[in-house]
Amino acid sequence: MTANKALDDLRIVPVDRSDADSVADLYLASRAAMLPDLRRVHSDSTVRHWIATCLLPDTEVWLAKLGQEGTVAGMLALDGNFVDQLYLAPAWFRHGIGTRLIAHAKALRPEGLSLYCFKRNEAARHFYERQGFRLALERDGRSNEEEEPDCLYLWP
Repeated sequence: MTANKALDDLRIVPVDRSDADSVADLYLASRAAMLPDLRRVHSDSTVRHWIATCLLPDTEVWLAKLGQEGTVAGMLALDGNFVDQLYLAPAWFRHGIGTRLIAHAKALRPEGLSLYCFKRNEAARHFYERQGFRLALERDGRSNEEEEPDCLYLWP
């Protein structure tokens, strides 16, 4: 399936518990592709357990699914007005899926959104800035378990 055809068939749907493995695969692959040298503080099995038992039941999770087969190409997790997670499958970076997921979040939360992004993740920072988020705060890494400097972004 070509990228254009797949995007024509893109659906943003609520997560189903049966999607836990697909969400975990996407999360792990995306983090490894975007920041391969980011300090890993949890094993893959621990991440999979967290996704299945904490993330999916405790946050509002949406999936970007492609085509009739429903390939999971992206995920968005909202915790109130906070974008808790936004990840894309590496094969679908820079195809407009992240933009569609953020547009979905904005439609759900027109009063505003906030999110954190690692400071050195320049691609993600530029993406959020193109989506209208503004840098509100930079932190030194003492507030996250990776101990990685991060930035708070706000929209609008």
